[in-house]
Amino acid sequence: MYKQILAISLLIAPFAAAAQTADDYFHRGAQFYIHGDKPKAKAEIETGLTKYPNDAQLQQIAALLKKEEQEQQKQQNQQNQNQDKSQQDKDKNGQSQQDQKDKQDSQNQNSSKAKEKSEQEKQQEAQQNQQAQENQSKKDQDKKKEDAQKQAASEAKDKSSEEAQQEAAMMAAGQMTPQQAKQLLDAQKDDERTFQIAPPNKNTSQSRSYKNW
Repeated sequence: MYKQILAISLLIAPFAAAAQTADDYFHRGAQFYIHGDKPKAKAEIETGLTKYPNDAQLQQIAALLKKEEQEQQKQQNQQNQNQDKSQQDKDKNGQSQQDQKDKQDSQNQNSSKAKEKSEQEKQQEAQQNQQAQENQSKKDQDKKKEDAQKQAASEAKDKSSEEAQQEAAMMAAGQMTPQQAKQLLDAQKDDERTFQIAPPNKNTSQSRSYKNW
């Protein structure tokens, strides 16, 4: 029995499909459109137009669907453009912030290098000043030493000249000069040393025999 009913329905289906009018396609397409199922509505209307291309209602709803699709596509494109622009602005802002951060880091680094260089220059300047002071102190000491040597040499020269003048004056007056006195004392000391070292004479130490006349 079930097989018979299925066979009958299959035989009736082509006639039922052939019996569909332009209004049937329009109403089904409109129902799909109202319920928000635009893809099915579009498919139903396009199927109806293939059978009834001159139907005004089908053409109107097809034009409406096409217009909405174009507007939807336009909105989608606009939304995509806005998203792209927003992303570009975000990337740009991010890049700008990164550039500012890099710039700030570079400035901080340059400032740190300049500060470090300034400290090094100060240390070098202090070392140079200390070295200059040490060199000047050494020069002053050398100069003082040289002046002292010159002064000592000058005093020795003056003393020698004064002693020579005294000796000349004493010689002119017939007096013995200190040098002559020193030489005389040295000679006397040599004589005394010779006298003390000389051995005694044995002949003189023995008693002489005298004849008793």
